[in-house]
Amino acid sequence: PWKIQKVERFGPSCTYSNLTKPLPPPPKGMIWDKDVDTKEWKLINEKQDEKEEEREESTEPSYIKHKVLPTDTLTGICLKYKISAVKVRQINRFSG
Repeated sequence: PWKIQKVERFGPSCTYSNLTKPLPPPPKGMIWDKDVDTKEWKLINEKQDEKEEEREESTEPSYIKHKVLPTDTLTGICLKYKISAVKVRQINRFSG
């Protein structure tokens, strides 16, 4: 026979009150960076920000061609190219 489980509560309730608060000050040597496409905030090194600006000015193509193999996973591709899954989905116009 199957045992019936009764759940009275599904975990803590979520509040969005913290969304209106400003970000905490970044650790020493780091700055907050907002991704224009995903609107996500992340911490980066101050020196890393300068490198990104130099990369944006270069004449290299702004895309990478990757042949997907049957053994590839989205997480594996993201780790290989140091990019977030959200960014990959947006650039390639797919969801899921």
